[in-house]
Amino acid sequence: MAETQAGMKNGYVEGNSISPNELHIQYGIPTEEISSFRNLIRIYPEREVIIKEGEHEHALYLLRFGNVEVFKGSGTSRELIGAIEAVNFFGEMSMIIDEARSATVISRSSHVVVYRIPNPNIQTILTNPKWAELLISRLCKNLARSLEQQMTASENVKELRSELEQVKQAMKKQQEETARKTQLTLNGILHFQNIVQRTAVVGSKGWAYLNTLNHVARTLITHYLPNLDDAEKTVEISVIKNSLSALPQNEQNRTIDELKQFL
Repeated sequence: MAETQAGMKNGYVEGNSISPNELHIQYGIPTEEISSFRNLIRIYPEREVIIKEGEHEHALYLLRFGNVEVFKGSGTSRELIGAIEAVNFFGEMSMIIDEARSATVISRSSHVVVYRIPNPNIQTILTNPKWAELLISRLCKNLARSLEQQMTASENVKELRSELEQVKQAMKKQQEETARKTQLTLNGILHFQNIVQRTAVVGSKGWAYLNTLNHVARTLITHYLPNLDDAEKTVEISVIKNSLSALPQNEQNRTIDELKQFL
């Protein structure tokens, strides 16, 4: 773009800095069109930002020559979401919603000619049948893409809800299994305590101690785990025996053997 570098301004060349004849010859724009829109013409070199995501800039762009790319995000997370070739509109959502730009548009070809229409009036655009057709086509495509995205998002929400429900069910089963094992554990402890209390040969103080220990254990279970107050109704005797067998051999073997007889 050496022939227009002298008129470069903010990354682009203004159309009124180039002769109408050069615009006509180089870009094929009709002379009558140049005379009407010359002050709106901007010519961008390759890889130049035309619209930047997040900017509050309300203008409609007609891509008259070349092609551009559309990106979402920035830096390493930037994603190419489409490309536009001349002749076509872009930035048309600024006429519909008063929000920041939703995407970045960058020139892809070595020469990109656009008409930048500030504060566009849709009625004026519609007076040109060809432009009206282009604009309506772009708006329809945007609507179709928006509906498709909404449908995809809806399906994703359904899948996430289904996965969440599966996780909830799995957690519920895990909690139920944990509660069951907790009940078996506590029932086994109380069952063993009862056997010790009934069979132990101790004095009155020792018996009172065992009785108090049993009573406190039941009270604590009833207070903190009210759903487990049916203690000792479900007991895995084999597990209690295995627990006794797992004790070190020097732990009063005779007493342990006697206790096993009551299990």
